[in-house]
Amino acid sequence: MVSSVIAALSSAYSFKPKEQRIDVSGDHKFIAPDFSTDYRGPCPALNALANHGYIPRNGIASVEQIVKASTEVFGIEKDFATFTATYGIAFAASPNLKNLSIGAAVRPGDVPSDLRVGLSTRPQGLSLTHVGLEHDASPTRMDLYEKGSNGNNYDLSPSLFQQLLHRQEGIAEHKVNYNIKVLAHHRFQRIQDSIANNADFFLQPFSGCFFQGNSYAVIYRAFANHSVEHPMGRLDRKTLMSFFGVYKDGDRLKYNKGGERIPDIWYRRPHDDPYDIKKANNDLLEMGEYHPELIDEYCAGSNLAGADEQKTYAAIDMNKLTNGTYKSSTLRDGYNLSCAAFTTSVQTAPWWLSRYYSKLGTMVMPRLLATLQPLTGALGCKVLGGTLDETLFQVFPGFKESLNVPQ
Repeated sequence: MVSSVIAALSSAYSFKPKEQRIDVSGDHKFIAPDFSTDYRGPCPALNALANHGYIPRNGIASVEQIVKASTEVFGIEKDFATFTATYGIAFAASPNLKNLSIGAAVRPGDVPSDLRVGLSTRPQGLSLTHVGLEHDASPTRMDLYEKGSNGNNYDLSPSLFQQLLHRQEGIAEHKVNYNIKVLAHHRFQRIQDSIANNADFFLQPFSGCFFQGNSYAVIYRAFANHSVEHPMGRLDRKTLMSFFGVYKDGDRLKYNKGGERIPDIWYRRPHDDPYDIKKANNDLLEMGEYHPELIDEYCAGSNLAGADEQKTYAAIDMNKLTNGTYKSSTLRDGYNLSCAAFTTSVQTAPWWLSRYYSKLGTMVMPRLLATLQPLTGALGCKVLGGTLDETLFQVFPGFKESLNVPQ
């Protein structure tokens, strides 16, 4: 089924080099960050946008700047980009809900405060959004509580990137393509690794059902280079390494921290084919064809009492969690997978955000709901039939750890 869909899509694509070529010269030439003043963090796309001046080079960006750059450079559909940026700013504990650091906690004065927001903790950044937004089993970052991470879940791990790079080992360069199938295999393995090495491994429904898988899919959908020969895009080794700030030093891979860059000759996805929420959902379903467990077991769940040497991973029953609105057996129907993620996020987000903001109900949640509605509307999502039972999560150590308020 997947191959026939891909063939049909390919015939509908057109390549327009003048429109799709992304400028990396002049105002958009690559400039490495100065970490005494600049912020870089866990998202390679945002790091690259800052390094090329598509968002402020200091890594402090607004919703509007992130959305404009995401649509212009990577071809992300506007409503989808708006929700992602708004959600990120909320979980980054922004002092004004307009600007965020794409990396570390902001230094005093770098982001103006708005007393109406009611921020009740120190302003943070995307590097410190564990569980609420960022997630365990990242493509190239270690888990926050994983053995050997030393609490660093925001810098690229060369060994994890090598694991991804090896997915195309032995394949001729002109045939290499880190597509959805390749990324699905990598995602499945990364989850197994996290379960085995992270006693506090935890995926809440928004992450497990949608955001974690989307962070894999978008590697291909946003970073692939387009051409006449590959109008749908092909992601080769060189392009992948460039977007992740990785280079070869002899036989070894090295990470140039904060050095993510757009290749000198790179063509984005077609302007008439933005990457929207429906395409994202279909990518998640395709991943589930290669590894059904990604939907059946890892939509939401956690280790219970230690790493998996003790076989303690347990999935959360979606039927029980959503009061029958969404069932594990029907997550593949239509857009139910994304709907389960987005509709549950309305109730789960406050579990974390209420610890960051004193005015959650008047300032933060209305903004999130306003950006979420176009997405759930486009998907035709059903409203949850009742309130989520937080006690289903209380047995998970990873959930309890995630509630710690940044100091």
